[in-house]
Amino acid sequence: MRFAKLPRTVVVSVALLTWACGGGSEDWGTYVCEGTAIPAPCEPNCAAPSGLSWVSLPAGDFWMGCVGGDFWCESDEKPAHRVSVCPFEMTATEVTQSQYAQVLGATPAGNTGCGDCPVTFVSRAEAQIFCNAVGGRLPTEAEWEYAARAGAGTVYPSGDDYDTLGSFGWFVENSTGTTHPVAGKLPNAFGLYDLLGNAFEMQGDCYHSNFRGAPHGAHEVWDYDCDPGVLLRGGGFVSVFYQLRLSARVDSDGLKAYADQGFRCVKQGKEAYWE
Repeated sequence: MRFAKLPRTVVVSVALLTWACGGGSEDWGTYVCEGTAIPAPCEPNCAAPSGLSWVSLPAGDFWMGCVGGDFWCESDEKPAHRVSVCPFEMTATEVTQSQYAQVLGATPAGNTGCGDCPVTFVSRAEAQIFCNAVGGRLPTEAEWEYAARAGAGTVYPSGDDYDTLGSFGWFVENSTGTTHPVAGKLPNAFGLYDLLGNAFEMQGDCYHSNFRGAPHGAHEVWDYDCDPGVLLRGGGFVSVFYQLRLSARVDSDGLKAYADQGFRCVKQGKEAYWE
């Protein structure tokens, strides 16, 4: 948390955040989005692989976690809590095999011959190296869910029923057991593709067994050192429908690389802080 009072140009107007589980409310103050500029970790020689595009996401706030009435909610998706978000950018798709090879010089095994498919068989550390090289980082879990929801307060992007899920992502019912080229399904309301299905997406912060104590600012990392676990969101090509719910979470081994485990990157232009 930053305590310096800097001139405000973008402010997320969330002064009171309320626990959805009926646990009362706390005044967290105002989330200020225009702090110190954050230099890209690769400056001045950031990579720009072909086809890697960034989508600008607006400031806002949202309810993160289990949606009321969701039969499939697990205990680790609770309690639902309000999160404030500053403007940031996210790659429009999962990072592809071709993009990964352009930046790091090699393509891990997995669905060989499909350069436009999401790169898999990468560890969390390798994913972070790529994101740093293109001027970004792995998303926090809150940034990811905000991007995936794109304003939806429902179980899935198009509502609480999974009947239309196949229009947005590749999963066990339509993938034929493999990854597919990115952007082959409909984008969400933010213009982002494949946030559900195709490949699970690694997060920049660590898995916790529930959301008690979770940050109320989307850009605050909830522990860096997962030793060695990694938090995954979004489901993959062999996932069943309830694993593609917008609030579903998975704890995995960050030191290992899996066939359905990929990633995308985010950029945050300026520090965010509470005052």
